[in-house]
Amino acid sequence: DRIYGEHSGLSLNEIRMLTWAHILDHGEALKARQAVQRTIERGYGWVYLWGGPGVAKTLLLKIAVAETIKKHKPAGYVGMSALLDNLREAYDVDQHTQIEAGRRLKRWASIPMLAIDEFDKVKDTDFVHEKRMRLLDDRYEAAVKRQSVTLIASNLSPEVFEDYLADRIRDGRFEIVELTTDSLRPAMDWAHDL
Repeated sequence: DRIYGEHSGLSLNEIRMLTWAHILDHGEALKARQAVQRTIERGYGWVYLWGGPGVAKTLLLKIAVAETIKKHKPAGYVGMSALLDNLREAYDVDQHTQIEAGRRLKRWASIPMLAIDEFDKVKDTDFVHEKRMRLLDDRYEAAVKRQSVTLIASNLSPEVFEDYLADRIRDGRFEIVELTTDSLRPAMDWAHDL
């Protein structure tokens, strides 16, 4: 189940239009772009981007997915809440719910390059906790085996998550980039919109 084009979480227009040129070549944005590019070029690892709203985290993730797809490699972009909704829906659509839920989780875990946005924007229920940990455990093991790339964007420092998850995010083989600039949204206009 390879993720290209219409199944990537991006519109076809985003895939065509988004390039690394959309990211400024200075400061934290450049540092974040370089971390993401290094990890994608290497073909395995994690990058955790965090900072306030409007600092280009989502844009970085979408560009990474678009550029990967343009190289005819599978990649997916998803918000954490949408990913969890997809897993929850398995319980509504199939009489063999455990099998379907497991299949969906395996699909998300096996995408060679997955960008998860708004990582912290979910209410931490037992279901969320279990599924997020299982997904990230699988992706962590794949990254350590040099088999996958996971990009994560959050408004929160990795330190706020329980030790088990925070420890994996802080793995010295992976990268964490904090973006502390002010929101870029107030300076946006329609002339530069995609």
